[in-house]
Amino acid sequence: FKTDWNPTFQIQYMDFSNNNFLHSVGTGLDKIEFSHGLKKLETLNYSNNGIKATHPRLFNNMPSLKTLLLSHNNFGANVSGLTVSGNRNLMVLDLSYNGISEIPANYFDGDCSLKELNLTGNNISDFDIDLSGLVGLKLINLSHNSILTISPSMQAKFDNFTKRNGRNLTLALAGNLLSCECEDLSFIDWLANTEVHIDHKDDLTCQDSSQGVYNLGTLDVKGLK
Repeated sequence: FKTDWNPTFQIQYMDFSNNNFLHSVGTGLDKIEFSHGLKKLETLNYSNNGIKATHPRLFNNMPSLKTLLLSHNNFGANVSGLTVSGNRNLMVLDLSYNGISEIPANYFDGDCSLKELNLTGNNISDFDIDLSGLVGLKLINLSHNSILTISPSMQAKFDNFTKRNGRNLTLALAGNLLSCECEDLSFIDWLANTEVHIDHKDDLTCQDSSQGVYNLGTLDVKGLK
């Protein structure tokens, strides 16, 4: 159904978090759209609602939206249907704790103002997205996922990003048991030398083929080769 908000409303903040109604309808937002939009809305919180899907045009008429909080829902594989590519002023997107296993490579298609992408507590094992339009990005939080390594192609994207936009990008990987098996040592070496700021780098851990667990702050990569 369509929700007709008077376009003269000057609402800037809406909080629907912990909403029993959305829990009861299951998918929650897949049939809802704001037909007139909320032109002045800057912050929208739909956290902790058990949402599985959204209407593809749900956020279309929110040109001022800067912060979108969607943590602790159940988007999972349906995250590709959650469309924010039209929200050019979006600065903070929180998709933490949603059972997400993959972010589509072209999810952020086109230029946008995103500064913080929070993907904490999901099931992501392979993270490889296009960063070319995210020139203002400051933080990617991939803590507590299922990441063993970052592909060489994504490493190159990160490095190219810092060359173009300065050394302002932080990558958080805490809570992932990384791989320091022989074939992945180049990844560990990249973590040690990249211009990307790796959050709490020395506290990260990795595991080799013998199930040995090492702290990256004391790991001798050359000794493992």
